[in-house]
Amino acid sequence: MHKGVVLVAIACLCLVFLAAPASALPLADVEIGARYWSVSPSGDLSYEGDSLDLEDNLDFEREGAPHAYARAHLPMLVLEAHYTRLDFSGKGQNITTSTPFGDIDLNDYTDISTDATMDMLHGGVMLNFSVPWVDLGLGAGVNYIDAEAEIKADDRKETGTAEAPLPVVKARAEITPPLVGLHLAVAGEGISYSGNSFYDVRGTVGYTFQDLMVVDLRLEGGYRHIAVDYDEEDLVLDSSFSGPFVGLSLAF
Repeated sequence: MHKGVVLVAIACLCLVFLAAPASALPLADVEIGARYWSVSPSGDLSYEGDSLDLEDNLDFEREGAPHAYARAHLPMLVLEAHYTRLDFSGKGQNITTSTPFGDIDLNDYTDISTDATMDMLHGGVMLNFSVPWVDLGLGAGVNYIDAEAEIKADDRKETGTAEAPLPVVKARAEITPPLVGLHLAVAGEGISYSGNSFYDVRGTVGYTFQDLMVVDLRLEGGYRHIAVDYDEEDLVLDSSFSGPFVGLSLAF
């Protein structure tokens, strides 16, 4: 998918920029990380037709999703970018009544395969406020979402696509208790407009191995929840994606 390649390229450029050596960003602390998110889908999807349940009708199950991020901590400011790709596939099932998806009535077919992808790229900036043991951030950014749903029924195929840049409000709270190496954080972005909404919330617990070969290595785990209510361009998605994640990061 051409747009998917473009999104990945943009994400890489953002991450490389933020992950530049600290010498290139005076007074900046830079952090880059990668996570494996075990994500379970729920909710509905439709394209010019009736709603299809992601689990019961499209046979989507828990899948692994990559999530990469980078942050640059400047005096009073935090720059942040992160990228996630969701990818699900399954077999059409439990369809017993007339169920249009585009020009296809899925009830007329028995051999149905389903695929859906969603690329999510975020970039934003936050004002940072610090008190003992706690850093608080509040700011704004943009989430770019590129979604595609495809259903093949015998020799026929229908594809629904949608893309949207969403301005979002973002917030972050980091807690570093007086226990060496322990790190707690809650972060997220969200927006609600014209009946559509998008929320992405992440809770993280990490342990940092400090001064390891001039960098700090952090092992982390947590839970992430994304809720999407989107009705544009004939593609309707009223779904949530949630599950635990594990990862590691390097701080320079």
